[in-house]
Amino acid sequence: MPSKASTRSLPSKPTPTHKASPLTPLALASMALLSLQFGLQPFLNHRYTHSSTNKQCVIVLQEGLKCILAFFFFTTTLTPKEITDQLHVLSLKSWILNASLPSTIYSLQNYFILLSYSSLPSITFSVLNQTKTLSAAFFCYLILGRRQSGIQCGALVILIVSAVMIEGSIDIIGLFNGTSSFDLSDNFSGDRFIYGVLPCLIASGISGLAGAITQKVLQGQAKNSYLYSLELSLFSFIYLSVSLLYTNNFDVWGIVEQFKTLHPLNLIPIFSQALGGILVGLVTKYAGSVRKGFSLIFGIALTGVVQSYIEGKKLGGNEKLGGILVVCAMYAHGIGGGGIKMGGEKKSRGGGKKEKEISVKGKKMFKSKKE
Repeated sequence: MPSKASTRSLPSKPTPTHKASPLTPLALASMALLSLQFGLQPFLNHRYTHSSTNKQCVIVLQEGLKCILAFFFFTTTLTPKEITDQLHVLSLKSWILNASLPSTIYSLQNYFILLSYSSLPSITFSVLNQTKTLSAAFFCYLILGRRQSGIQCGALVILIVSAVMIEGSIDIIGLFNGTSSFDLSDNFSGDRFIYGVLPCLIASGISGLAGAITQKVLQGQAKNSYLYSLELSLFSFIYLSVSLLYTNNFDVWGIVEQFKTLHPLNLIPIFSQALGGILVGLVTKYAGSVRKGFSLIFGIALTGVVQSYIEGKKLGGNEKLGGILVVCAMYAHGIGGGGIKMGGEKKSRGGGKKEKEISVKGKKMFKSKKE
């Protein structure tokens, strides 16, 4: 005869759903600054970075500058005790484990981004780069178990559509009026696809993977974002410097001559990109890698506004509608998290009772109640 314990039914497993946490003032400020940096970066690159500029030297210099910025913010924004507490848990092993993979991915991402910048218009690059939002959501699910709810998935789709509308690749108003058609063949043909579109899509895809890993370290280990940015940039700087030496047959003086070819004005977009890396760390920690995508879409809107001002054109209906959709998508994503849905009550096999899983001081218990 089966024992009484064997007739007890097991509680159904909870189905995790990502619940959006409220945005703090620091998260909002970080997102705003990241939007500003991202929106202006394409213009800085096109104006101060020539297609013949040595990309390896630019990336090495960018990572070195990021190290300096991260160290500066880490030592000036924390108290001595907070600095000691953060450094106390830091070790060579943890540095290699936490920084090696994402820093390598970010380095590859930067290379593909620079390659794509020189072959695509500013606004086209910005839109294609936003596929990183979908990539971030996908890898956050795989690595962190953060499943997006149906409303949140819909918000992400609206986000991407709004970005393409702002860019002008899709004339939504014209499609409804029958005065335009949907054609992106110019952007996906010939050298523009090989040297522009494809590198941009690769950079966006691996960005989601690196973002999920970074979010796991920053939020799971309660690590300071400036310190982690320093860890990442230092690893990247060492890795890229060795790679630069190897590809130049360890000709140190030849490498120095390559750096001398950089114009002082080239430091403007390099500094801006390095500062953007610090802001990405802050947004990832306090808002999450998926919400980072919303910040970047606002950057696209800013790119459109600046480009419209430079060219002396007024914003069209698609740009305005796209901006409204961005705000709606961000609001929908914020309220769309369903938290954790418990399986709740389930009938036992033979006891005629329902059992409900409850938690008391961190221990799982079962509470029975008669029907």
